[in-house]
This record gives sequence, structure tokens and C-alpha cells, in this order.
Amino acid sequence: MPSRRGRLRACPQRAGSRGANDNPYSIDDNLWGRAIECGHLEDPWNEPLDDAWVMTKNPEDAPNTPTYTEIEFEAGKPVAVDARR
Repeated sequence: MPSRRGRLRACPQRAGSRGANDNPYSIDDNLWGRAIECGHLEDPWNEPLDDAWVMTKNPEDAPNTPTYTEIEFEAGKPVAVDARR
């Protein structure tokens, strides 16, 4: 299978344009989290750019006081967050 960059380069020839998805990130969302990839983030020494923070915030912009979240599980499945079902 060709690389993501190769597939994106082939899009204009096949579909006319990349359309509304001009986002440079490859984003996988699921129940357990989010994985974001792009050329800049492939190097583990690079910090995420400001536009990568969507579901959370940059730790430098977060308050200095901790927040504790309790997740309740039943039979291995999450059923409540902070006692709210």
C-alpha cells in the first residue's frame, strides 16, 4: 500500500481535488482515545502544533491545579464518570 503522502498526491488526479479535507493530520478517534499523525509529528522530538489540541489543551495553557476523574467499571466496561452514569 502506498504511503499516506503518496495517496494524497494521487487524489487530485483521481478526484479533481482533495476537497474540504485539507487538514494535514491523520486522525483516528475511538472510545479509548485519539491518535494524531502528520509529517511534523513523525519526529518524536517535535512538539504538537497549536492546531493539534482539539479534545484537550496544551499543558502550558492548562490550570496548575490537578483534576481527578473517577471511571467506574463493571465487567471491564466503563459505566460511570465521576459517579454519573
